[in-house]
Amino acid sequence: MGVLHTMRLPPQETRDDMKNSQQVRRTLTSLGFVAALSACGGSDAPAQAVATPLSCGDLAGMAIPASVIGLPTNGGAVTSAAIVAASGNGAAALPEYCAVAGRISPVDPAAPPILFKVALPTNWNAKTMMFGGGGFNGSIPDVTGNVPAGPVGQLKPLGRGYATFASDSG
Repeated sequence: MGVLHTMRLPPQETRDDMKNSQQVRRTLTSLGFVAALSACGGSDAPAQAVATPLSCGDLAGMAIPASVIGLPTNGGAVTSAAIVAASGNGAAALPEYCAVAGRISPVDPAAPPILFKVALPTNWNAKTMMFGGGGFNGSIPDVTGNVPAGPVGQLKPLGRGYATFASDSG
């Protein structure tokens, strides 16, 4: 592998209704970046790249600084991370992946945290797909599943190598 690919973050949105969604995307993009490093096993990238790759197990308990999220929060944390073995066959086949769960702490201590899940395939295609919205606010969609109205005769996004993620904020 050897080549480190970084992911671009979406531009800063100014609309209030987009803040939670963008906040989650930035956090999960950061997690995706960390997971990509863990899958690389090293890098020929310039010195400013992170030098020590992390394994899936290393993500568990990891603090997510508020500065990485880029919007007002009290940071976040990865609450669990574990390797899940490949399973299924045909269109239902899923590759080995790291199942990550976490939370983003709001600035207001009385507000509930934003909960999220991420599925990071061992053989990542360097692309991500977000699940949520469209009536899913308040719950976390299945990140190993298919997108609504997705093709049923083809591999699901995770099966095609996408890092998939969702949060309970839609």
